[in-house]
Amino acid sequence: MTDKFDWAWDDAADVVIAGAGGSGLMTALAAAERGASVLVLEKAAQIGGKTAIAIGSFTASETAMQRAAGVADSHDDHLADMTALAETIGIKLDPDRARRRIAEDAVTLARLCELGVRFSGPHPEAPHRVARMHNIVPGPRALVETLAAACRERGVRFRTACRASDLAVGTGGRVTGVIAATDAGVFRARAGAVVLCAGDYTANRDLLRRLAPEATLAEPILATHTGDAHAMAVRIGAATTGMERLRVPHVRTTTWPHVEPAPELYELGAVLIDREGGALSASHDGIDAPAEDLFLVIDSRVARSLASTGDDVGPGRDGWQRTDRPFIGTAPDVAYAYLEDCIGREWYLEAASIAEVARRIGCAVEALADLGAAPFHVIGPARRYMMGVGGALATGTDMAVLDTDGSPIPGLYAAGEAAAWMEYAGGHGYGISWATTSGRLAGAAAVAA
Repeated sequence: MTDKFDWAWDDAADVVIAGAGGSGLMTALAAAERGASVLVLEKAAQIGGKTAIAIGSFTASETAMQRAAGVADSHDDHLADMTALAETIGIKLDPDRARRRIAEDAVTLARLCELGVRFSGPHPEAPHRVARMHNIVPGPRALVETLAAACRERGVRFRTACRASDLAVGTGGRVTGVIAATDAGVFRARAGAVVLCAGDYTANRDLLRRLAPEATLAEPILATHTGDAHAMAVRIGAATTGMERLRVPHVRTTTWPHVEPAPELYELGAVLIDREGGALSASHDGIDAPAEDLFLVIDSRVARSLASTGDDVGPGRDGWQRTDRPFIGTAPDVAYAYLEDCIGREWYLEAASIAEVARRIGCAVEALADLGAAPFHVIGPARRYMMGVGGALATGTDMAVLDTDGSPIPGLYAAGEAAAWMEYAGGHGYGISWATTSGRLAGAAAVAA
């Protein structure tokens, strides 16, 4: 496309952002704090993206909360632990980029605290040698709401139900705006710089099948994540990295907070059951994981082997680690849910009999004859979900999108799951930290461009 259009722009801003999840909101705030006018286009009807439905953990080192809890830590130790964690999933980190990210994450966490976001912890998490997981209180919506309010206070404008679909490119190959689709028709926003924060491509099944034909696919956790940012950028010559690498599906509850049962539960004897009452494996070896409701059933024997709140003694929830007794799954606020934390959740039932379990699942009592001893704890429905992918647009450490020659595309930046200047490290607490840190860096760079 060129800058010489035969139509008028519908709006304009110094920085136009595609996507209003955690990365888009942090990008908008960083740009607005530097005096830029900012317009955010969001495909969904509401802002928040994947951040709003996350567990809400943020892993960081050398933090004020660690110091207050007497936790001695360093970025160097964090780098060593992050490197070891990445190696368990076959990733070799660039040490310089990883070290910079660790330092920037600590800055981001401090900034979020200044804005009024509250965290619990720090909580422990293997293989980290000390407690580094900080969990948003009461959950990730608080982060979304705090960032959105701070953005609006600084004049950031939002347009929801507005799907960015193309980039306008002008003289010298500079990106000059975004073309989007709305219910009312085409919307065109002129920009001094554009930042792509539109998430991943887990909902683009055709693309996933072409990239990794032998991979196990499952439902995306968000149907709006169709790779729009990647497609727009690639059409104007952007490079990508790791697009064929997909993360294995995870069993998670179908409603927030999308708890994933800890693997140790199955080792103890907890059973995963489908709607027919048939026992299943937590993993799936086929090409396509079936879209089916699943239920985790824990009998009284297994329940007695689990950690409880009485085991906790540290500043964060640590009883499961101290006693080597499993927790139910990672969860908002507390970081790790015990059975006590499940009470009141719509996906939890304590059943006094097999008949009650069968009614919850919708199967015949006879199908559950070997279930164990009452009382039973039923978690579900859950499904196998694709939580993320390994690919993104290639970016520099200033979050500028790179072309296939490795040169920055003028006026174009990316953040969050659409961007990568460091490989995925694995583990909890690195999703929201990357979203907010990359957004903070991208917003500052877009204004300076």
